[in-house]
Amino acid sequence: GKCVITLGDDCQLQRTVVLCVLEISNIDDQLLVLIASGKGADLVPDVMLPATKLHEHESMDAAAKRFISEELPDLGGAMHFGASRAEATEKKSKLGVRSVYLKTTYPVRLRSSLARVGSRQNMNRPLSPASEALSQVQPLEVPNRRDGK
Repeated sequence: GKCVITLGDDCQLQRTVVLCVLEISNIDDQLLVLIASGKGADLVPDVMLPATKLHEHESMDAAAKRFISEELPDLGGAMHFGASRAEATEKKSKLGVRSVYLKTTYPVRLRSSLARVGSRQNMNRPLSPASEALSQVQPLEVPNRRDGK
């Protein structure tokens, strides 16, 4: 992955990863999430918001634009960005190196050219492939991990 390795204040290696996260919702407050990762039929559950690591010399805005144009399917509408939120978290990596994640989350409201998928006034309009796929997704209730309910 893309990261920066430095010496921390304690003279130990520190890995810093800078992430741009998109919290994309539609007019019905449905949130776009990645639900699995892998290649071909070898998919494993991996639920998270769409995100990308920044490339060298890339601004957060440029990373968001690159990710939208290169990684996301056409969602069939205009995206309106809200004020970003920044947070830093620290964890140990798989190899025991201290890792700091600098995450900036952009709330993005998708204003679809379709007022509502499946609404009566839009029945004759063609859907983008992504909008068509998303219209078939049903809400899923996930049990709370702590109490199993």
